[in-house]
Amino acid sequence: MQRAVARQALARLHLSKSRALLQSYDRLERQYDAIVAIESRGHSANVAATLHHWANHLRPGGVVVIIDELFRPEVLPANPEIQQFMRSLHFSALLQRAPIEALLHAAGFSVLAWVVLSERYHVHTRSDEECDRLLHAYRVDGVHRGYIGGMLLEKFYNRGWADYVLLVLTLHLAASR
Repeated sequence: MQRAVARQALARLHLSKSRALLQSYDRLERQYDAIVAIESRGHSANVAATLHHWANHLRPGGVVVIIDELFRPEVLPANPEIQQFMRSLHFSALLQRAPIEALLHAAGFSVLAWVVLSERYHVHTRSDEECDRLLHAYRVDGVHRGYIGGMLLEKFYNRGWADYVLLVLTLHLAASR
């Protein structure tokens, strides 16, 4: 499925002669023109190390494209619901703009674009009541913790705690040319 989506994306970008390599974001082995990460950064055991790893494997002039949820600054990492969310999805850190910007800079990246997609497009969520009903059912049925994290994330969108963002990054040297 992922390979088919990658091929379709390359075709739409008129890059049919390009190749997409799907692999773990922490185990890149060569240099790349582009690294695309969709809803994956939070799962990294060490977000800073992952960003440094990407910087070391990006060709000069290359880009990193990230599409992911970021939490708004007023959301406190100590909030019990946030803690439950992070545990359910194995997040090592709460992803928020200021800390992410600092990590990007430390890894050697410049931000070419930072677009809050959820301000432009509707992020479909269920009502809080439906999320609560499903959360209860998931806990009773013992489903995978990722489903619980997904329901909590929908509730966070309903509360205005999270944004869906698109980031386009390049290495500092490439951005200054």
